[in-house]
Amino acid sequence: MSNINETLRRRVVGPITNLLLLNVETTAAILLRQGAALTGVITRAVDQARQLAETDGLQNAVRSQKKYLQGVAEQLTAEREKVDRRLQETDDPQDLALAVGRLGHGYHAYDLWNAAEVCYRKAIHWDPSDPQWPYALSHVLEKQGELEEAARSLERVISLQPDHRLAYIRLGRARFDLGAVEAAA
Repeated sequence: MSNINETLRRRVVGPITNLLLLNVETTAAILLRQGAALTGVITRAVDQARQLAETDGLQNAVRSQKKYLQGVAEQLTAEREKVDRRLQETDDPQDLALAVGRLGHGYHAYDLWNAAEVCYRKAIHWDPSDPQWPYALSHVLEKQGELEEAARSLERVISLQPDHRLAYIRLGRARFDLGAVEAAA
């Protein structure tokens, strides 16, 4: 800001005092040059103010995002600790599948596809009869672009629960996306 004030004094105030000694044409030409210089100074000041506002807005966005991510990390850490406790407390595979599957849902909710995939696969391992885990896995695989494997996972859901309508719909879409139009119908 002091840079702008100094520029104003040097380019505007000093020369204006000399204007009183000059004729009208010379005075008009000098005033036009001073106006152009003043416009340049104002333009630069506005640009600097805009950059500062953008930087401040960006800093606020970064602070907000950091706070959000810290909350996500705390939530997922708490879920992971629940899984660790369940592993120590029980040998029941369905309980273990439920605990690790819920952790997978947490990862899934925050688009942490690889971690969600690992959890869903572990849940399928512990409870192969529950269709919710291959169904959830199919979502993750689809997001990762693994359409063939997603389709196989949906086929597994349908074999476990033949009336699972959403699995049929998603399987048809996956097959269509894979170019197997006849199989999609």
